[in-house]
Amino acid sequence: MELNSKETRLDIEIYVMGDMKLEFMVFLGDCFKNDFVETLSWGNFRRFQLVLSHNNTWINLFFIVIKNESASDILINCFKIFEKRNFIMLMYNLNDKKTEKVDALFDNLIADKNKFYEDILKDESITKNYQKIQNDGSKSPVVSEKEIKIDLNYLTSTKDTLIYKIGFQPNITNKKTKNIKKNDVSSYDIEDSIFTLNEGEKIDFNNLFEFIVKHFFEKFSIDTKYLNDIVDLDERNSENNKLAVKENDKSIVSNFMKIVHLSIFLYILICFYKFYYY
Repeated sequence: MELNSKETRLDIEIYVMGDMKLEFMVFLGDCFKNDFVETLSWGNFRRFQLVLSHNNTWINLFFIVIKNESASDILINCFKIFEKRNFIMLMYNLNDKKTEKVDALFDNLIADKNKFYEDILKDESITKNYQKIQNDGSKSPVVSEKEIKIDLNYLTSTKDTLIYKIGFQPNITNKKTKNIKKNDVSSYDIEDSIFTLNEGEKIDFNNLFEFIVKHFFEKFSIDTKYLNDIVDLDERNSENNKLAVKENDKSIVSNFMKIVHLSIFLYILICFYKFYYY
C-alpha cells in the first residue's frame, strides 16, 4: 500500500472497553482539549474523535466506547471490526491487582471471534471461494491463495491479534475531600507514564500512540518508512504551545484595542455633554 509522503491522512477506529474506558476519555479530553470531541453517538455506542495534525499529515483516531460490553457479538456480527482491522483496547486499572474482569472479557472476545470465523477460514472454504473468484472474474486474482491465508491469519491467531489489554493508572481522588492525590493536580498531562502494554513497564501516550500506528501499518502491509511522516506528538505539542501563546497575544491586543475604543467613545460623550450644556 502506497502513501503520499507529502500529504497523508489516516483514519483509525478503536473500540474501547473495560473499567477504565471513560477515565481514558477524560485523559484525552484533558490533554488534547479542542482536538478531542464526542461525535455521533447512538444506542450502545459513544463515539469520540481525536485529530492529530502536523504540517500536511493528520490522523483521525475514532474511539468508540461500548456501553454494554456483554453485547460483544454486535461488534463481530454487524460491524465486522476484525475484517476492517479495527483495534479493541481493553482498559483496566493499574491500581487494582485483580484483572479477572478484563481477562474474562478478553477470553470471551477471542472465543466469539474464533467461533465466527471457524468455518470461514478453513482451508477448504478459502480454496472454494478462491476458485469461485477465479471463475467469476475476467482476470486472475491479484494475490495468491497462500497470500490470502497468511493475510487473514490475524483473524484466528491468538498471537497475532487486534485485541490489546491496556493498563491505565487513573488520578486517585480522596472520596472525603474530593481532592486529587496525584501531584495535587486535577487534570492529566500527556507526558504522564500511566499506561502499560502486555503488563510491561509504564509508558506515556506518545508510546501508546506509536504502538497503535505501527501495528496499523503492519496489518495493512504499509511500508514502515512512512512512519517518519506520521505526526510527532512532542513536536505537535510544542507547536500547539506556540499557537496558544500567539492566541494569547492576540487576546491581549484585542482587549487593549477595546479599551482604546471605549476611551475614545467616552471622550466624545464628554465633549458632546459640555458643548450641549455649556
